[in-house]
Amino acid sequence: MPDANVAQGVSARRLQMQNARAALKAVAQQDKAKAESEGATAGFAVRSDAAAKEEEMRKAKQAKEEQAKRGREEAAAAQAAGRVGAAQKAEEAARAKEAARAGGAEQAALEQERAQKLKSANASFEAGRLMVKKVKYREAEAAFRTALQIRSEVLGKRHEEVLKVQTELGEVCIRQDNHVEAARLLHEVYESYLAAKGQADVMTLKVVHLLGNALSASARYEEAETLLKLTIDACSLQYGPSAKNTLVFKTGLGLLFDKQDRLEDAEPLLREALAARRRAALVAVVSGTHDVNDLCASMGSLAVVLQKRKQPGPLAEAEALYREALELTRKHDEGKESRTSIGLMNNLAALLKPEASRSDEVEQLLRQCIKAEKELYGPSNDATLNTTEQLASLLHHTRGLHAQAEELLRDVLQERRAALGLMTSDDL
Repeated sequence: MPDANVAQGVSARRLQMQNARAALKAVAQQDKAKAESEGATAGFAVRSDAAAKEEEMRKAKQAKEEQAKRGREEAAAAQAAGRVGAAQKAEEAARAKEAARAGGAEQAALEQERAQKLKSANASFEAGRLMVKKVKYREAEAAFRTALQIRSEVLGKRHEEVLKVQTELGEVCIRQDNHVEAARLLHEVYESYLAAKGQADVMTLKVVHLLGNALSASARYEEAETLLKLTIDACSLQYGPSAKNTLVFKTGLGLLFDKQDRLEDAEPLLREALAARRRAALVAVVSGTHDVNDLCASMGSLAVVLQKRKQPGPLAEAEALYREALELTRKHDEGKESRTSIGLMNNLAALLKPEASRSDEVEQLLRQCIKAEKELYGPSNDATLNTTEQLASLLHHTRGLHAQAEELLRDVLQERRAALGLMTSDDL
């Protein structure tokens, strides 16, 4: 029995071992099948990745080719556009060149026309200056107005060449006693110079001198006084209180006061100017640059104020100043009469005229004035005619020479009528 049990146990273990081996084999077969299945899956996956990469490369190549194609097409289009643009630019350049040639010709024509106008204006300006020298003021005015119109159109109203001719025109108007027009013209010039050069510039000062005279002659005394005081202050600051330019306007202000019979205001200014000019004359004599014109004018200006006082002391001082100035100016001009000497003789004659005992000298002075005025101003000038009337008055009232007085007055009447165009000399 025991052997049977052992055999039975062995058989059982063998059966277990067989079952175990069979199980192991089955497991091994399962693992092999699984491995084969996984290998097949992996191979399929590899093949799928390769195909995808190949497809991707094909698409990239196709995109690159399409991009290259578009590039070639764009380049071709750009080249074509460039050829069209170049053609257009060439055409535009040709048109611009043609326009430039036309514009250049037009500009050249304009410049030539401008030059011709200025040449005509210059000729009128010089003609005006010549007429002034010939004391033909109406002709001078017409010439200056022509020059002024042309220069203003070509250069502009504030150009210095325009201001130059306008100044000359204003001065000619003063000489014709057209003081209102002179003041208008000169005030425009003054404003331009004042803005561009300042109050103390020499060009401004020349205009101020003329403008002050025009304003004074028009009885615009306040305007003239303000102008002269501004100028004196500017000149004192720029040149000094005793400088020539400063003294000119101090004298001018003194004469403005004199014209208004403000003798107390006028005399100190005129004495100050005369004293400064005497000092300057002494220096000039030493240096050899002596010029008596300003000194003589200053003597005459102070003498006029003293003469108006009508008192023995001032009258005697005035006469002495007139005679001293007359001697100096004649010596300086080598015996020739000048505007300064004419003014001095007229004033001295007026001072001496009330004294009947000195009528001979008065007549001599007036005849010398008339001769000089005819030479400098012309026979029909107001200054000449006024002096002639003074002489006629002296001959008639003081000397009893009625026939001579009548003849002189007829001459004056004839000249005044002729100046107005009322008659000729043959009609009298």
